[in-house]
Amino acid sequence: MFPKKNRLTKKQDILLVLKNGKRLATGVCNIYFLRDELQKEARVSIVVSKKVSKSAVARNKVKRIFRGILRPKIDALSKGLCVVIVA
Repeated sequence: MFPKKNRLTKKQDILLVLKNGKRLATGVCNIYFLRDELQKEARVSIVVSKKVSKSAVARNKVKRIFRGILRPKIDALSKGLCVVIVA
């Protein structure tokens, strides 16, 4: 789990990043990012759809893997950067 200051939790904030942010497509996931000058910290959200797996256990495992990768790098992200990872 990310610290509270680094979580992008509100649905409207996530939709804003998905609609207005830039997209980086990889074979595994899509990464959307948007700079928000009002925020003092980088914020991240991870979304795993049912296309990945119908099982909630498997989807949560994918989220844990992404969080494990990002946790040591969260401080290196630019201040005010909002990131949504869609798997």
